[in-house]
Amino acid sequence: MCGHSRCDIARDSVREGAGEALPVNDMSWQGDPALALAGDDTAAGQWHTLAQLDALSGYPSVIPRLVDRSLRLHAWFYDVDTGAVPQYHPRSSSFLLL
Repeated sequence: MCGHSRCDIARDSVREGAGEALPVNDMSWQGDPALALAGDDTAAGQWHTLAQLDALSGYPSVIPRLVDRSLRLHAWFYDVDTGAVPQYHPRSSSFLLL
């Protein structure tokens, strides 16, 4: 799953749900939905990317492949302004540059 900065859909999704509509399993992630609500474009985009990854991981056709480890899902985030592409690392609960 790849999200990006300057994403109106991500920003609006976070603002409308006040963070509640983001069912991210790993809530220890360092991002704070309050930052997204305050206008932090990166936080909104990263939260939205993780929410979409979480939704994808619940698809009936995806679950068995995750269980048998024949499929791995990743979250990337493209920063439009800098060209940086960090990947989410669950162990560190953060997005780190590739």
